[in-house]
Amino acid sequence: MAEDVKPEQVTATEAEPKTPKAEKKAGAGKEAAFQPGQVMTPEEAEALMAQTDANHDTLQALYDKSFSKFNQEEIVSGSILEIGSSYVIVDLGFKSEGMIPVEEFIDISEFKEGDPVELFLESPEDADGNVQVSRRKVYFLRAWERLMKKHENDEVITGRIVRRIKGGFVVDLDGIDAFLP
Repeated sequence: MAEDVKPEQVTATEAEPKTPKAEKKAGAGKEAAFQPGQVMTPEEAEALMAQTDANHDTLQALYDKSFSKFNQEEIVSGSILEIGSSYVIVDLGFKSEGMIPVEEFIDISEFKEGDPVELFLESPEDADGNVQVSRRKVYFLRAWERLMKKHENDEVITGRIVRRIKGGFVVDLDGIDAFLP
């Protein structure tokens, strides 16, 4: 009883080796775009790369925007995080906080934690990675603006004589020392 055995014909789709499908991790609500061992068609790979490029461009734009609002040597706003015995720590939106000596605040008693404060940005980062800011320079720049406005309007500028020096006096004009012959 010899049976004739016919060889089976194998189609091309059956001949492809079986590859493991990407497994969903337990508890993962959202499947990742690509997982190790996953087989992709060229079209899927191109779509994934286009999505990745778009995400990269978006992140780059956000990164650039976050630093564009701060220019060195200008007045910036921040909020006081902590007022210590010798330093005031301020959040400016950088990766690190600014530390200002308490002595730079003429009106420190008027501030409390969480209050907004204007500071002069000397450098976004020094060698130690700290933000270099000054409160004293804000007082000076604001006083200078007031003096220039009074000068432009031909107003009388009053001051207080601080000390006598050779050839005249040093006069305090709202925080700015001036020479009076």
